[in-house]
Amino acid sequence: MTPNHVKQRLRAGKPAFGSLLNFGDPLVAEMMASVGFDWLLVDTEHGPIDLAALATMFATITRYPCAPFVRVHALSEENVKRVLDAGEDGGDLGVG
Repeated sequence: MTPNHVKQRLRAGKPAFGSLLNFGDPLVAEMMASVGFDWLLVDTEHGPIDLAALATMFATITRYPCAPFVRVHALSEENVKRVLDAGEDGGDLGVG
């Protein structure tokens, strides 16, 4: 598992800056991750993001020192397992 730069920054007393992504475009995810955000929250609750796009977005975001977070559209075992299968590391799930 790669180190979580957000946790490292917060433990050091430093702020962590990020943004919300609510549409499933991996190119936008790459652009956002490459400009220096510490984290990006992929919002599957309010955006039309399928699992294939989510997996690509996770792979893209983690090429940078940027932590991917995800908001699932409903808290259920099935939804959480799908997000984990798409590449989320399990520590950054959120429910709106």
